Amino acid sequence: MGGPPHGAGQPALEPRRVRTALGDARRRAAAAWRRIPPVARRPLAAVVGAALLLAGAAMLVLPGPGLVTLAAGLGILALEFAWARRLLAALRRKLP
Repeated sequence: MGGPPHGAGQPALEPRRVRTALGDARRRAAAAWRRIPPVARRPLAAVVGAALLLAGAAMLVLPGPGLVTLAAGLGILALEFAWARRLLAALRRKLP
């Protein structure tokens, strides 16, 4: 309890290093997604995306991050479905 606070003595991450780390994580996630056999990818995206959409819709009236969950579900669906990509692109244009 009497020690230094968490992260004390460590330099703050530079914005450039954070962007690089996020880009690396995105590339690793994309590579992992491509390793899933194509015959399993589409149903997996449909089930997980639909579950997140339903949970997000429920969280609009119940406590929880409803809009974030809806966006995550739509993002997962957009990995495999063109209609979800178009809807996600339209929402991105309308939101600031």
